[in-house]
Amino acid sequence: MRKDKYKFIKKSSLFILIFICIIFILNSIYINAIGKNKLQIRKKLEWQEHKKTLDNATLDYAFWGDSHTTSGLNPEYIKNSFNFGNPGENYVETYFKIKSLIEKDNIKVKSFILELDTHTFSKILLIAGNGSLFNQLNYKDFMSSKDFASLSEKSRLTILFEEEIKEIEIIGAGTEIINYLIGKQNLKVSKLGWQKNTKDFSENKDSTLTAKKYSRHFEKDPILIEDKIFDYFQKILEIANENQIKIVFIKYPVSNEYDNELKRNNLPRDDYYKELFARIDETTTDYVVLDYYDLFFEHSEYLNDSDHLNYIGSEILSRKVADDLKKSAE
Repeated sequence: MRKDKYKFIKKSSLFILIFICIIFILNSIYINAIGKNKLQIRKKLEWQEHKKTLDNATLDYAFWGDSHTTSGLNPEYIKNSFNFGNPGENYVETYFKIKSLIEKDNIKVKSFILELDTHTFSKILLIAGNGSLFNQLNYKDFMSSKDFASLSEKSRLTILFEEEIKEIEIIGAGTEIINYLIGKQNLKVSKLGWQKNTKDFSENKDSTLTAKKYSRHFEKDPILIEDKIFDYFQKILEIANENQIKIVFIKYPVSNEYDNELKRNNLPRDDYYKELFARIDETTTDYVVLDYYDLFFEHSEYLNDSDHLNYIGSEILSRKVADDLKKSAE
């Protein structure tokens, strides 16, 4: 009986050991084939390389925001700039990235270009974010474990456990692996943080997709200025003032279809901006506003979908932004 028990334990231990080895081998393959090609990882590496080329560790323009920023502004057309935007990013996450840029990287920034779109302070963006960006990267690059615990509303013990699990990146990556195997990995070209979109919205104006965009950004009774997001945004403005960084707000182009969807849902866009700038003015009135919201209402061929630019629209916008930034500095 003891001999059988010993054989069982021996076989079980061998099986577990082989299983663990297979997991680590597959995890290594995943990291090298898929993980390192994720947009956030590539952007991080692009920045690490680019900052070495800066004269006197000085960046003229730092672009911040979500996917509108990521695909909208191409640094190739705006001298000495970098696109720090990330899909789904909210200003809570941006705040810690900015602190790290200035205090850890010791980069001097002359101007912040900050996205101010209708969904920028939406409560849904906070729910969708909730530390997700830092989970995709490594929050330790931007903040302490104490700050991250507070931000994600988790105990430090839970975070410590999740860190260990996170080392095995293949866990929970089933969809990514399937897309990779069938050749549908979403690997978009990126350079200096900019992401290249290649679709033409004029060829597929599906109203149901535009409606889904709206529901992705707003609740049924939307909270357009969520206090937590705005509080951290306000801290960004304070950092800018303390470091003599010029503040530029930008409203990105959307399609006429997207604007109609806002109107169909009675979203109070004008009231939103009136309240937003009233609250901003309590912190600072020293800023420039670049409004391109309706720039491509009649040119949907410059959009990738109802509210994101493709690479052609991005080039047109980026050249215009470069000119407008020069004019604002005169």
